[in-house]
Amino acid sequence: MKPTLLLIAFVFTTIYGSAQNHPPTFTSTPITSINENETYVYHITTDDADGDAINITAPTLPSWLILTTNNVTTFAGSSEGFADGIGTSAQFAYPYGLAIDNSGNIYVADEANHKIRKITPTGVVTTLAGSGVNGFADGAGSTAQFSYPMGVAVDASGNVYVADRENHKIRKITPSGVVSTLAGSTQGFKDDTGTAAQFNQPTGLTVDNVGNVYVADAANNNIRKITPSGVVSTFAGQLGGSLGGYIDATGTSARFVYPTGITIDASGNLFVADYGNNKIRKITSARVVTTIAGSSYGFADGLGTVAKFDSPIGITVDDSGNIYVADRYNYKIRKISPLGMVTTLAGTGGIGFANGEGAIASFDNPIGIAIDASGNVFIGDSGNHKIRKLTQGTIITGDTSGHIGLHNVVLNANDGNGGSTDQSFTITVNSTLGIDKNVIKGFSLYPNPVNDVLNIQAQENLIDIKIFNLLGQQVAQKSVKTNQAIINLSYLVQGVYFAKVTTDKAVKSVKFIKQ
Repeated sequence: MKPTLLLIAFVFTTIYGSAQNHPPTFTSTPITSINENETYVYHITTDDADGDAINITAPTLPSWLILTTNNVTTFAGSSEGFADGIGTSAQFAYPYGLAIDNSGNIYVADEANHKIRKITPTGVVTTLAGSGVNGFADGAGSTAQFSYPMGVAVDASGNVYVADRENHKIRKITPSGVVSTLAGSTQGFKDDTGTAAQFNQPTGLTVDNVGNVYVADAANNNIRKITPSGVVSTFAGQLGGSLGGYIDATGTSARFVYPTGITIDASGNLFVADYGNNKIRKITSARVVTTIAGSSYGFADGLGTVAKFDSPIGITVDDSGNIYVADRYNYKIRKISPLGMVTTLAGTGGIGFANGEGAIASFDNPIGIAIDASGNVFIGDSGNHKIRKLTQGTIITGDTSGHIGLHNVVLNANDGNGGSTDQSFTITVNSTLGIDKNVIKGFSLYPNPVNDVLNIQAQENLIDIKIFNLLGQQVAQKSVKTNQAIINLSYLVQGVYFAKVTTDKAVKSVKFIKQ
């Protein structure tokens, strides 16, 4: 007998606000049919022609489904210290800048450990370069030395560039881990070539698609450019450094105050976290400097200069032109749309540590920020000594086990200005053929809750075990050919998970808690 499939139509109803306001629209198509024992995952996307922030709620939602928005988890790191390892078994000491390569590997400037770390997409943390001693030395891997490395960037060939702040140098690390000095010598200001040039506490950097490196030279209050051949020039901000200031202008007529973060978009526009001015600045390829968001010190979401920041420090941009800011002393992660609308993705506004939905998550000095090709935002949560992951958007997830039948869902998208749209649909959970898939003879999963090691056993042979989080993301997998399996889950963060167990006769999903 094949699974029973029902054709379900979903409908949109729109409640219009004022004539000047365009209501939001749902741009995603809901999942309306799924087999039992599978994990339901629906990634909800919306759009608003006016650029308004959209709030999504679920007036009607079955109890077995969960709606989460901008979920924050711990990707790697635990307490302050140094340890390579997987996920939360690794340790950092005040991680600062982040960068992500084309394969999804994350590079971390581990500031107080004086090392550059690498994290694979599966959470394996290793040390790319640095001895751990505060000093200066070029060389391979652990023979190299850094002094409070701050910013990192990676080019298309996998070379990593480091803003080595207290050495006042820009370092380069090849994919094999060989460290050299690209530019910089002693503390100061000088445009020149290679080690004849000078910087003053370089803090952030980015690289364009032809290999030019742009540096937020913080204590010189300007933005520097380094060509692939090592020629250093001042791209924007006063020549010779200055006490700083605030002026939108072209090139060296512009003024900054301690710029810290810098990123580049696909069109070659630079975006700068102007830390001391509490603003986000834009620099075109023609060196024209403007302010795209921020005004006085404080906190406010809003359009352009209506918004407020408190010491914005880290910045990155996605392929659609959205800008993400680590708003350090607001303890929040902010997002700026291409139209200039500033919203808050995550952070309560108070110092702390908590995973969960964006509105309840908390940070302690979020500094570094980077985004991967899937839109996941990674944060260097410096004071918590962790790398956090923010899964953007609103997601519905749930375990379908024991929920065969029809389940109605109503979602609402509201722009806060009178525009509102509903998305209504029905989820069909199908019964699968053959045997009762929920029955595995002699099945046992223990302990539950689990701290480190999860045991699963049955009277029949186990074939495959997959572990999923509440977002439906697979976080562990083990293939077996016996009736017992032991899985090390020590690296997982605390929370609720599902184990999908496949035997040679059945499939079963079981919920468990990781302590």
